[in-house]
Amino acid sequence: MPAPLVDSLTPHLSCPYCAAAFTPQGASLLACPCGLTPVMGGVAWIARRREGNPVREDPAREAASAALERGDEPGAIVEGLLRSSRSRFRRLATLIERIGRPVPEAILAKVRSHVRSAVVNNQGLTFAAALQELRNGPYADYLYQRFVNPSLLAAMPVVLLLKELHAASNRPLRVLELGGGTGHANFLMQRSFPDIHFILTDADWTNLYLAARFIAPRAAHLCLDAEARLPLPDHSIDAVYCQDSFHYMRAKAGVVQELRRVVRPGGLWLFPHLHNALVPNPAPGMPLAPGDYARLFSFLDARFYPEADVLRSFHRDQTLDLSRRSSAEELDKAQSLTMIAGPASLWRRHDLAAMALQPAADLGINRIYAGAASGVAGPIAWPSAGLREECRHVEEYLPVNPSVERGLLERLAAGRTTGEDEAVVADLVRRFVLVPMPANYG
Repeated sequence: MPAPLVDSLTPHLSCPYCAAAFTPQGASLLACPCGLTPVMGGVAWIARRREGNPVREDPAREAASAALERGDEPGAIVEGLLRSSRSRFRRLATLIERIGRPVPEAILAKVRSHVRSAVVNNQGLTFAAALQELRNGPYADYLYQRFVNPSLLAAMPVVLLLKELHAASNRPLRVLELGGGTGHANFLMQRSFPDIHFILTDADWTNLYLAARFIAPRAAHLCLDAEARLPLPDHSIDAVYCQDSFHYMRAKAGVVQELRRVVRPGGLWLFPHLHNALVPNPAPGMPLAPGDYARLFSFLDARFYPEADVLRSFHRDQTLDLSRRSSAEELDKAQSLTMIAGPASLWRRHDLAAMALQPAADLGINRIYAGAASGVAGPIAWPSAGLREECRHVEEYLPVNPSVERGLLERLAAGRTTGEDEAVVADLVRRFVLVPMPANYG
C-alpha cells in the first residue's frame, strides 16, 4: 500500500478542526490536540462525523484507530470497510439495525472475517471484483463503467491542460483533486504527468481505499470533508481539479475561499462537469446557474464551456479550443459545464492528439463492450437501462460493434506497433473504443 506518499505529505498537514500540525504517532497514526487520525491502506482518514448534538466520532474511525494502536493495519482496514461490505452477513446486520436492535457480535465477527479474506487479504483481487464486495449494484456499475460516462470522457482533454504547469518554484508541483471518488480522473493525470505530486481527496473512505489499491496508487489519499478547512498550507497547491463534485457541496462559497487560500496565485483551476441549475438532471445535487458559478469564481480569469462542446471537439480532432468564449445563451442551455481558469497562456487552441495516445502500453478495450476484459471487443453491453440513459450521449461517438484485432493489444503492450497499427490505434482512441486502463481493473 502507498502509505509513504501520505507520510511524505504529513509535515505539511494540519488538522481541519483544531488547526494544529499533525505529528506522527507510531507508524500509522497522526496526532493532534483533538485526537488521532488513522492512516491505513494508504489513506489518511481525516474526516470526522458531524452528526447529532454533541458531535460524535465515527465508530468505524475509532475502531480503525484502536486496531492501529495494536499494530493491526489489516484489522484497521477491515473496520474501515465494514459498513461497505455487500456480504450476506452485512445484509443481515443491516436488517437487524433497521428494526432497532443491536447486531450480535457473532454476526459482526462473520462480516469482519469475510471482508478480511475476500478483500483485504485477497492479493489477486481485481477492481471489478472489489466493487461487487463493497459497492451496491448500480453504483458498482457506474464506477466500473466510468470510461463510457460523458463526464469522464469530456474531462480527458481538461486533464491534459496540466501540461501548462511550469516548475518555477523550488518545491515539487502539487495538484489537489477534490471529490475524486475511486480515482479515475487521477489515474488519467498520473499516467500523463508522472513527475507531479497528486493529492486525491474524497469524503468516502471506501472509495479512496479502492483508488489507492487499484486505480490511482501514486497519489497521497486524504479522506476529508471538502466543506471544512483544508489541511494544507497557504499557496501550497499548483492546480486544483474538481470533477462532478462541486454541485453536491452545500457551502460552495466557503469551499472556493479555502481553495483560494491553498492554490498559489496564477495556478490552474480545472472544474469539469458542473451541473447547470437551469437544465434538468437525473442527479442534480445543489447546482448553480452559469451566472452564479461565474460570480463565485469572479476573482479568477475563468471561462465556462458547454461540456458537450468539449467532448465533441475532443472526439472530432483531439483538440480543446479555449480561444473562444461561449455565449450566455449557450451556457444557459448546457446540461453540464466545464470551468477552466489560469494564466493567459491557456486561452488558445490546444492540440492534444499526441498526448492522448501516450503512454500506449496501458490502452485497453473500453469495458462497455462485451468480452472487453478478455481482450475481445463485442457489441456494447449496457449493464442497466439507467446507466444507458445517463450515458446516452456517448452513443453518438462509440461504435456499437467495433472491430479490434486481438493481436493489436499485445503489440501495444509490448511496444511493437507498426505504422499501420498507429493509425488504427489513433482512430480507436478518438472514438473511445480504446481507453487508458488501470492494471488489475478486471
